Amino acid sequence: MVKDIESQDDFYVVKLSDLECVILADSFEEAASDGIKKIIDNKGDKTNLSFWISVDRIKNYEIETRLFYTPVILNDLGFFKLSKDLENLSDFFLDKGKNPH
Repeated sequence: MVKDIESQDDFYVVKLSDLECVILADSFEEAASDGIKKIIDNKGDKTNLSFWISVDRIKNYEIETRLFYTPVILNDLGFFKLSKDLENLSDFFLDKGKNPH
């Protein structure tokens, strides 16, 4: 990936489970969406999902990190069933009253 010196975009490292990719974007939100889409496009049904996406912005030798709840990003990308399934798993593991055991 090559960044033009006049580009307004920043480098972002998007980390999801055991996968990561580098994205040029102008916001953390755009990087999270573009990153997970790129990972899913590359890995397909072999993509390992985690409940949280970590996004690091690398700018002027500094790193700033934000976390995003994966089901929200998946929903924004149109992966509605996958988003709901992952959210249900999160509820199960956090035992939010939906676990019958």
